[in-house]
This record gives sequence, C-alpha cells and structure tokens, in this order.
Amino acid sequence: MHPLPMTLHPSQKKMALLTIGTGVFVIGGIAIYPSLPFVGAIAILLFGLGFIVGLIGLLPNSAYLELTTKGFTFVSFFRRHFVAWESVASFQPIKLGLNSLAGYNYASQYAGFRSLANSNIALAGAEAALPDSYGMSVEALCKLMNEIKQQIESSKAAPDPH
Repeated sequence: MHPLPMTLHPSQKKMALLTIGTGVFVIGGIAIYPSLPFVGAIAILLFGLGFIVGLIGLLPNSAYLELTTKGFTFVSFFRRHFVAWESVASFQPIKLGLNSLAGYNYASQYAGFRSLANSNIALAGAEAALPDSYGMSVEALCKLMNEIKQQIESSKAAPDPH
C-alpha cells in the first residue's frame, strides 16, 4: 500500500550537472567567438538554452510528479498537466532516442486524448510519457505508477462496508 498523496521530484544533481556543463560550453563559445564568430555564436545560443533549462530545473516547484487518489499531476517548467488514473491503461518503460521514459497508453474509453497517439506509438512505443523519472529508474517509476493505479482501482471496486 502506497500512502497518497505522494510527491516526487527530479534529481537536483542531474540538473546541477546540466547547468554546470552547459555553462562551461557557453564560456567556451564566448572564448572562441572573436576568432570563430559563427561557431562561437552557435555554441553560445545552443548551450545557453541548455543553461537556462538547467537553471529553471533547479528552481523549487519547477518540476515534480504528484500522485493522488484522483490521478497524477506532472509539472514541467511550472506547467501543470493532470491525468486521471482511470484514463490510463498502463505504464511501461519506453525509449525515445537515447532517453528512457515512463510511457503510458490511454484506456480505450478515453478516445479524446488520442490526437497524436498513432504517431507517438510509432515514434516511442506509447501514446504519452512523463518528462522525467523523478530520481528513480524508469522501471521503478513504471512499477510504482502501475501499483498505485491498481491500488486505486481495487479500492473503488471494493464493496462499501456501510
């Protein structure tokens, strides 16, 4: 039995490493800009975006996953997305390029969420995915989400003792 509500946060270490790493490359871009302006500008722009993403990821409540009895809310760049447990069929690990993510498919009765479903399935193997693994392995996060979903469904199916 998992106690709810539960809030999971992304790895601050990962965000700090991203911020430091991209910051080093921004400094490198600034250093080579006088001799190679095009390469320097590209490095500053690309790694500068990564640096900004890393800084935002370090801010409190910029990203988290909240699990409740009604569903789960994931927050990314301060934007909230709620998904009800009954609208999800299951969670499974997926690969998207080099990244592993916790993917999920919508339950068959929730056809309204399927606008990009076929292309997402072809691309990654699931209709949707969480943006982070919140300090856990993707496999452990999928297992936790499936267990909580099952726990919620079992409690709703149990007869009321009153």
